[in-house]
Amino acid sequence: MILKKLAILIAVVAVMASCSKDDIGNSTDGLALKTMSVGIIPGTQPLTGPWVVTGQNYFWAGSYKKKSSLPNPLSLSGGYSVSYAPGGRAFDGSFFTLNNTNSGVRGICKYSVSGSNPAPNGMISLGGGSMNGQQFEVNFHIFNNDIGYYTDVQENPGVITQFNPQSMTTNNTWNLTQAVSNALPGFASANFKHLGGKLLIRRDNTIYADVTFGSSINGLKQVVQATNFVYVAAIDAETGNLISVSTSPQEATNIGLFNDHPLVNEDPVSHAIYFATVSDMGAAVQNVPSKIFRIPNGSNSIQHFATYSSISGDKIGEFNGLYAYNNHVYTKYSSNDVRYMGGGEHGVSYRNPIWQWAVIKPSGQKRDLEIPKDNFYCYQQPRLINGEIYFIYNDDNHGGIRKIVPVNGGNGPVPTTVVSNYTPPSWVWFTANRRITGLDRL
Repeated sequence: MILKKLAILIAVVAVMASCSKDDIGNSTDGLALKTMSVGIIPGTQPLTGPWVVTGQNYFWAGSYKKKSSLPNPLSLSGGYSVSYAPGGRAFDGSFFTLNNTNSGVRGICKYSVSGSNPAPNGMISLGGGSMNGQQFEVNFHIFNNDIGYYTDVQENPGVITQFNPQSMTTNNTWNLTQAVSNALPGFASANFKHLGGKLLIRRDNTIYADVTFGSSINGLKQVVQATNFVYVAAIDAETGNLISVSTSPQEATNIGLFNDHPLVNEDPVSHAIYFATVSDMGAAVQNVPSKIFRIPNGSNSIQHFATYSSISGDKIGEFNGLYAYNNHVYTKYSSNDVRYMGGGEHGVSYRNPIWQWAVIKPSGQKRDLEIPKDNFYCYQQPRLINGEIYFIYNDDNHGGIRKIVPVNGGNGPVPTTVVSNYTPPSWVWFTANRRITGLDRL
């Protein structure tokens, strides 16, 4: 409770201070600073309900388990089984995921956690059928109890739809294709033009969505962007009108990769929006390095925060985790040169336990977290729960959950607290849960 009150106090002070001084960059677009809505960021209110833990087996299937506590060691047996188990997001007493139903249809799945196990309690089908049949991924964001947003770049590119997370019904649809075409030369004539497929988030009264356009796609269903820059549209959440389209100040391509857990979040203290780009992950040679950018509070302009090589010690790879708190960014970097499409020229599998959790300070300095190296089977981003940040890791034979109080200074490795360790049963390695892929609390 003390940590929670302190976090809220820090957030209030940060917002007040930003009226006179922006410690992460000056606003250049003349926007007035708005009072932030209360309680829209997970972790800013005390949580006392059950935990939902996701376990996944060798072939990505798994189950969601309701737990009153997180014991050590952790058991991943039982729960509600699903054919694809990427983890999810708890919100207002329910649990939401972007996955397949057991009948093979993909979309936003809502689960009730009132019984002994999570149980289906609503769905919005997206992507034109099953996950395996989709050409492109889909995306969603929950803003508050009554308002969420989703994009379906497979069926409706350029469209943002508002829905009610309680009833799972839609209530607004905005087609911004023409407005973005007028603001961004080259968008209208592109073969593929997407809005909000990789970045979709609302801050106060503004919705932010990535603008992606190009003439082809690669083997990972990434659009080969027409330029070596990323673009983010700012949209008025009350009218659905386009405000502006901002361009990254440095070359970058492809915001995130997997929409199960997008590489974007709003810092609950500074209210800057942070997001990561992952380059062309299907290419044999990485032409544009992975980067982290931010959109400061009171601004729609994109600022550069970090480049992958400066954090990884000139290793080749991509940022594949992201959570920002108090302008400190928690992420993973690789200890070896690596690219996503197999061993390839670098000779190291992307799924090897080579990914080190670290925090990047506002100064750009890196501090490793004392967490075993991860093998990148879990895509879920860290969670802020009751004032502490929770991390998941998996290696080839073990998994675990660690937590820390948010970092505010210091140098050297960051100690972590062990929450739970997990060792999968070796005698059913093919079908049993092999790893932890999700964690949240209601």
